[in-house]
Parts: sequence; C-alpha cells; structure tokens
Amino acid sequence: MLLFCPTCSNVLTVEEGTGPSSYRFACQTCPYVYNITKKISSKKYPQLKEVDDVLGGKEAWENVDSTEGPVAHTFGDFWRTVWDQGVCVIVMVTNIVEGGRIKCLKYWPSACPEMYGPVLVSPGDEEELADYVVRKFSIQMENGQLKRRSFVGSADDTGVAMDMPSDVVCDMFHVGHP
Repeated sequence: MLLFCPTCSNVLTVEEGTGPSSYRFACQTCPYVYNITKKISSKKYPQLKEVDDVLGGKEAWENVDSTEGPVAHTFGDFWRTVWDQGVCVIVMVTNIVEGGRIKCLKYWPSACPEMYGPVLVSPGDEEELADYVVRKFSIQMENGQLKRRSFVGSADDTGVAMDMPSDVVCDMFHVGHP
C-alpha cells in the first residue's frame, strides 16, 4: 500500500516514532508527519485468471484457420496457401505417427531446400526443447519473392505429449516433440 503526502504528493515512508511500538508516516521532502494511532493492515489477494482469460476464450479462436495435415499430392497447395494467406505460424498438433498409425506426412524439408508446387521451402535453424522442436524456414516463390515463417508442433490428438517428433510449421517456425 502506498500513501502519498497531502502537502507535496511524494510517497510517505514509515518511521519509528518516539514511544514504544509507535510508528508514523513521514514525508522525505517536506515536514509532513502523521502519527499512526491504530494498527494498519490490509491484505488483497489477486484474482487468478482462468485459462480462457489468458488464451482469449473460444471467441478469440473463431477466425483462426485450421486444416488437416496435407497429403503428398497437396503439399504444393498447402505451401501456396501459406504464402498467399501470409501465414507466419503453423502449429501441428499431431505427430507423424501415433499409436502405430500414420497421422500426417512430413510436409517440410529436412536438410536441403525443396520445391512444393511454386514454393521453394528452405530449412533454417532447429531448436530442440524439452517438449517440442522449433524449426525455422524461409519460403520463396518461383518469381524470387522471399518470406520467413515459423512452424510449431505439439501433442497428439489425445492431448498426450509423445516421444516421437511432431511437427508444426510458421516467420517460419515448426514446433514438434523431440
């Protein structure tokens, strides 16, 4: 709790008074002093935020585009859409293989740039963290225009983190499980 001097508006400090167990508010810049005659205490507990308050609630996610992972013959369409829509973060929430089943195909290059339709996707830095991997890519149209994107990957469709890498793409970051 901050109290301010009524004379000069500076912050008051608490000092020991002249008697036993006596205290006073005093201003450091003017002669204002206020003797404290009764115990002053107050507790204020902050209101904790709900998850929806932090993430914006359901309404905040209504205009977010979502798609299933592309299949081999639609990789070019996928990357063209990323380019056209100005996507900068792609989050993949599945692993390539989950429970022994193929859930998604790997639609990004590992070491060398690859053409997907009219889009050249070049891999950049890769950072492996405890629960996911962040991969950075740059994408370039056949006409030479260049954009950077980042991609992110996460847990499997049951919400459980997996041992196997999952991959998500967007500046271009791709995040997945290590």
